[in-house]
Amino acid sequence: MATSVLSAVTGEIPWMPGAREIVRELSLAGVRQGIVTSSFRDIAMIVADATDGAIDPALVITRDDVVEPKPDPEPYLVAGSRVAGRGYPILAIEDSVSGVASAVAAGLPVLAVGEQAKGSLADAWIPTLVGQGIATLSLIVSLETSDD
Repeated sequence: MATSVLSAVTGEIPWMPGAREIVRELSLAGVRQGIVTSSFRDIAMIVADATDGAIDPALVITRDDVVEPKPDPEPYLVAGSRVAGRGYPILAIEDSVSGVASAVAAGLPVLAVGEQAKGSLADAWIPTLVGQGIATLSLIVSLETSDD
């Protein structure tokens, strides 16, 4: 199954509406970004590579990096350990109940997006990322730009 998914992803990436724009805006502002996913590394890296450097490969956490996948907190705890002590705030943006549960259990602020994540334990919920930006994210957590 992973091979068929990988083949499908190598074509046009099915971005969540508004996601590509918000990744670009955060990148232009110098905000370090990663991906925490239940997908395999090969698939996640195709998505990360499509962001033209906006996603830090060191912050791509996949099911290959953990023993317990989402909804366990381990994926987000691994992500947190990779930025620990660097002064980077972390905000999880999730589109699934299991993803929200994982981030909440790891103690992170969470913005839930879309109908599948509605009613979860996230700190906030929005129906779509379309038209959203740093101002929206700042309502959830104070984002600071990196000097790197």
